[in-house]
Amino acid sequence: RKSHAVRVENDESVQRADLNLSATRLAFETSRFELCAALNETEAAKQLELLEIASATVAEHLAFFEAGAARLRLLAAKAEEWTPAIEQKRLELAEAQQRNAECRAH
Repeated sequence: RKSHAVRVENDESVQRADLNLSATRLAFETSRFELCAALNETEAAKQLELLEIASATVAEHLAFFEAGAARLRLLAAKAEEWTPAIEQKRLELAEAQQRNAECRAH
C-alpha cells in the first residue's frame, strides 16, 4: 500500500508538472506570436516611412530639375539673340587674322 500511495503521489506530481509545462508552452507561444505581430507592424511602418521619404525626395528632385530646365530655356532664348553678334565677331576676327597674315608676309 505504501508503494501504491507513493505511485499515486508521483502520478499527481507528473500531472501537475505536465499542466505547468503546457501552461508555460502556451504562454511562450502567445508571447512569440505577439512579438512577431509587433515586429511585422514595425516593419510595415518603416517600409511606409521609407516610401514616403523616397516619394518626397523624387518630388524635390523633380522641382529642382524643372527649375534648372526653366533657367536653361531662358538662357537658350538669350543665346539665340547672341548668335548674330557671335557671327559678326567671327568675321571681324577672320578679317584681323587676314590683315596680320598680310603684314607678316611683307
